[in-house]
Amino acid sequence: MPTELAVSYGTKRGQSTSADYLPANEDDMGAFSIFHWIVVLVFLTVPFPIAAILKRDGRSPFWALLYFVPIANIIGLWVWAYVNSDS
Repeated sequence: MPTELAVSYGTKRGQSTSADYLPANEDDMGAFSIFHWIVVLVFLTVPFPIAAILKRDGRSPFWALLYFVPIANIIGLWVWAYVNSDS
């Protein structure tokens, strides 16, 4: 086997080790960036205005929990849009 291949794989036999996949610096992936915290903050605060709108429409604010359930939140919006709210 040529020497270049042995060097590129990190071992003499061409097999990579688990150390090859680790980040060079511990801080590279050890913390969340500010962007991650903004996404979490938005994700957790969106149900509050949804609950206020639902309450104003005469529905239970707990329907806002459908926001956290994929597919069910879209179905809930369609049902809410087309159900008669006069009752």
